Amino acid sequence: MKNQIRKEFLQKRDRLADREKLSQKICAAVVDSELFNNAKCVFVYLSFKSEVDTQMIIEKCFLLGKTVCVPSVKQDGDMDAVRVENINNFVYNKFGIKEPADTTKIIDKNYIDLCIVPGSVFDRQLNRIGYGKGFYDRFLQRTEIKKVALAFSCQITDSLPVEAYDVKMDAVVTEDKIYGDL
Repeated sequence: MKNQIRKEFLQKRDRLADREKLSQKICAAVVDSELFNNAKCVFVYLSFKSEVDTQMIIEKCFLLGKTVCVPSVKQDGDMDAVRVENINNFVYNKFGIKEPADTTKIIDKNYIDLCIVPGSVFDRQLNRIGYGKGFYDRFLQRTEIKKVALAFSCQITDSLPVEAYDVKMDAVVTEDKIYGDL
């Protein structure tokens, strides 16, 4: 069931026009938020395919002197938060997603204040379906990290099937609405 829902909403996202402009609007809402401005360490995904582009958030973090960490997928299927100092030194992993070339600067989860989360579809109750590998659900379980998902409004639905291991977001930000608390 989740696979069918994921496929349907990713197709909608892939067909969306003006993604760059809409991404700017979504990211502006995040960087203007109290949650973002109070965060010292931000864990943020590196945009892939038709996802909301996070470059504006990353650049704002560097400008404000925040610690920036990005995902790095390990051989065992878990994910590390790896500190980066610039946006130039990346390689592509086996999924075709950018990762830091140097994966030695791992940040302990307890130091992360805010996690910017990708996904394929979200509901108004802040539930999320990712891409089916469970990286973010495993990483975010049993943490106090504030979780903010970025999505285009075409990725929002009324409700989603939820499993016990699914991690709920604190907020989902689209170009025209913020669900939850930012």
